[in-house]
Amino acid sequence: GPAGGAAAEPGRRADGQAEGAPSLAALVAGLLRDVPDGSVRLAGGAVPFGWLTAAPGRCTLCGVCARCCPAGALRVGADGSGLALLFEHGRCVACGFCVRDCPEGALGLRRACEPAALAGEPVLLARGEEARCAACGQSLGPDALRRRAAAAVGAAGAAAAADRLCPRCRLARELPALFPGPGRRPANASSAMPVPGETPSGRG
Repeated sequence: GPAGGAAAEPGRRADGQAEGAPSLAALVAGLLRDVPDGSVRLAGGAVPFGWLTAAPGRCTLCGVCARCCPAGALRVGADGSGLALLFEHGRCVACGFCVRDCPEGALGLRRACEPAALAGEPVLLARGEEARCAACGQSLGPDALRRRAAAAVGAAGAAAAADRLCPRCRLARELPALFPGPGRRPANASSAMPVPGETPSGRG
């Protein structure tokens, strides 16, 4: 069986539910299918689902919440307009790990069942620009996260974020100054330092 747990019975998943059986979200959505939209709201400690919200402007799309979610209810990905944090209400078990681990304190959670979102399309919680290298176009990750990290390390970080270069392109730009050709001194080198290719006897 799976490491760290008992083997599932034949014909049943590891969670004890029969293979091919509809999920709890699908069952609840089916029960509420004929209820006029917006007329039912379930909330409280007995509700097995969570409803997540994100404070506008605080989410940096770092993806910590998606990585710590045991139910796979959150994901960060490209949506055609940049990057987006998407939430699947029918998967959320209201464990609260995402709220606990969010470095920006951007998430809010309550136990609730929103029938319209239970078995529908994922809910958009946050969206932001995807930064790309100005030289080669490679993705640099969420722009909000880069700006947040740059602000945390001061002027040097702000300068690095402003040039929008990936590590490879930044290295390609800086290497010529660090290792110039024979007969040329590296940028900012002391006059006492030997020039590459120059012998002490050849110095006047």
